[in-house]
Amino acid sequence: MVFIDRLSIDLDEPFSIFHAQKDIGELSKLFVAENNPPLHFYLLHFWIKLFGTSSFSVRSLSLIFSIATLPMLFFVGRKIKNDYLGLLLMLLFTFSNFHHSYGIEARTYPIFSFLFTAILLYVLKFRVEMTLRNSLILGFLSALLFYAHYMSILVIPFVFLIHLLLSLRRKSLKQLGYFAFMLSLFIVLLLPYLNVFMERFSHVQEAGTWVEKPHWTLLYGMLNKFMNGPLVLVSLVIILGASLAFKKIEFSKPKIAYWDSPINLVAALTLGIYCSAFVVSWLTNSSVFLDRYMFFLNIGWIALLGYVVLKSYHKRLKIIFLPIILYILGFNPLRTHNRESDELIAYAKSFHGSYIITPPHYDLTFLYHGEKELFHKLKEGRNLFDYNIFPIHGLHEIDLENMKKPIVLIDAGAEFLYGERKLLEDLTMRLNLSERRKFKGGYEVLIFN
Repeated sequence: MVFIDRLSIDLDEPFSIFHAQKDIGELSKLFVAENNPPLHFYLLHFWIKLFGTSSFSVRSLSLIFSIATLPMLFFVGRKIKNDYLGLLLMLLFTFSNFHHSYGIEARTYPIFSFLFTAILLYVLKFRVEMTLRNSLILGFLSALLFYAHYMSILVIPFVFLIHLLLSLRRKSLKQLGYFAFMLSLFIVLLLPYLNVFMERFSHVQEAGTWVEKPHWTLLYGMLNKFMNGPLVLVSLVIILGASLAFKKIEFSKPKIAYWDSPINLVAALTLGIYCSAFVVSWLTNSSVFLDRYMFFLNIGWIALLGYVVLKSYHKRLKIIFLPIILYILGFNPLRTHNRESDELIAYAKSFHGSYIITPPHYDLTFLYHGEKELFHKLKEGRNLFDYNIFPIHGLHEIDLENMKKPIVLIDAGAEFLYGERKLLEDLTMRLNLSERRKFKGGYEVLIFN
């Protein structure tokens, strides 16, 4: 809660807030043309009705889901090993840089992570309690996961496969019937949204995503983010080596089936999703191997980390908790937040001129921090030009000569997105640059007369 409004509303947050504040009928039109499922937007819509659109208000919804994840982590740890692991998972989750990067923002990622943790818990419950109730809960949670984020299409097949393999292990038609009920419930819950999903899926297959294809080194690089830095991984390798030397960890137990081990289920789910996301991104036009898209796997990785540390415990192994200590020491919740849009826009607004915004999608962030009343009352088809606000790609879209002076150019990372700054170059050729100021994230405000 200390950090919930420490950082400015930015990136995709203004987009979520702007659309969530609309009437339900108007909001529902959004999903036909956007690659966003509706769950978070609908929840945020009703939350805004009650508490408004301040940074604390809109982020408190995400904070609630993050806090609700903690007790579930305890029970996940208990299912895997014991209460000590449950407490350790809660500790690791609390000190996760990854969680503090995305877990309190007004976006869908905390909800998705919460649902993934619930699914993991019920997969572990189903391992020992193969009941119809647990099967239907897994089907329901999987449907909610789908409505939270489209990354679910890489998660749900693994969940269903594990359920099927656990059912087949019993060699019982009743267990296969449970699987059929779960699958049927999932399909029924998806039917209202299936056409929209298929259209968006086809669009992404044709157009691709904005995420670049990953290099193989990203497999290790992203894992460092999950572990709060590379030192945790290095120390973990040392611990594993020492544990093997003391014969504390055995990798093969022939008398125990693979699916009888709860940690094996966690490892299969975590590694399966992680590797499949990389392969899909590497081989197809639809790259999704991005840190915030993979945010939910933080749950699986800290479960594996905590298990290895506790499993390796030995009274002669004094450095056993070194990975945990390094993990906590690596905690810096503000390290990855490279932005200050509130300060940038306050500075730009102090010049009382015409505002050119590039890239154009930064307009909602500008309105949220600089024109809150306009942010609330604008509808689709709006024309910000009437308010001396010009979200554009190039100067050919505006009549520069007749615009109110000074001209304030807000460059919110155009070079990163487009690979060049042509709009800045064109303005520099036609007007006199009198002042400029840089902000975090490569953003810049330039004043022309």
